Amino acid sequence: MLDCKGLLQSLSAYLDGEADEELVIEIEEHLRSCVKAQTMLRTFERTIVLHRVVQERGVPDDVRIRLHEALRRCIEGEE
Repeated sequence: MLDCKGLLQSLSAYLDGEADEELVIEIEEHLRSCVKAQTMLRTFERTIVLHRVVQERGVPDDVRIRLHEALRRCIEGEE
């Protein structure tokens, strides 16, 4: 059974369409029942959109650091 930590480790493959069918099923089952995982997914999706918009400049280090910290807190249940 996939937990939030496993989801975070697999999220890139999932969003890129590279996850195998079994992993996709596990991720989607976890997403249906976990608000923290839903938040992580939305955060990743928004980050991807923002990065595409500012791709020529890249993601500023402070934004990347804040994103990683927010995801860490989410996984650890601090939010």
